[in-house]
Amino acid sequence: MTVPMTYALSMERLVEQARAMAALHILARGGDSPLRELTCEGRRELLESTLRDAFVECVMESPVPTVDVDIREPTLTLLTPETTARGPSLAVERTLTQMIAARALELWASMAALTSEASRFAEMATAARHRLRTLLTPPSTFIRPAYP
Repeated sequence: MTVPMTYALSMERLVEQARAMAALHILARGGDSPLRELTCEGRRELLESTLRDAFVECVMESPVPTVDVDIREPTLTLLTPETTARGPSLAVERTLTQMIAARALELWASMAALTSEASRFAEMATAARHRLRTLLTPPSTFIRPAYP
């Protein structure tokens, strides 16, 4: 049985996540990357706009049915298994935040023609999507009895 579960994501948390992921990428490259601009406060509006675009794309690619969406303040209602509605909602929110931030960085990197970075962030978004599917799949589909 599924129940609707609403996840209200904070734009502030999405911005922090995207900046943290960009900063780790910049450090891994020795401090030289066009993604450095994302960490500047002056680019916040552009980053928020990119995060909203990424939010919409992630909703359209959601591995579970989406009942309702509010784009102004990223909020979505997913049909989740009854057991999930009583359980790991923080893990679902965290995974959604990571998926959206990675997708936003992928969009930014592909616009800047940084193909290797774009594919790395695409892999991160895909991994988060798979974690989300795992979190929101009813346990009965994972456990099959050993007896006939």
